[in-house]
Amino acid sequence: MKRWMSPCGEQEIPGILQDLDKLRFSNAENALMINISGQPVKQIGALLGRLFD
Repeated sequence: MKRWMSPCGEQEIPGILQDLDKLRFSNAENALMINISGQPVKQIGALLGRLFD
């Protein structure tokens, strides 16, 4: 579980990306990733886009 508490989440993004890399290369037969956001709807696309930058 990851969360960010800074205004833009920039400090936390490296740790989130490291955890995503661990899951990406998993040999698990079944995998599940749940993303939950408490952001205003208008900001979600921009915030999720930062994870892929």
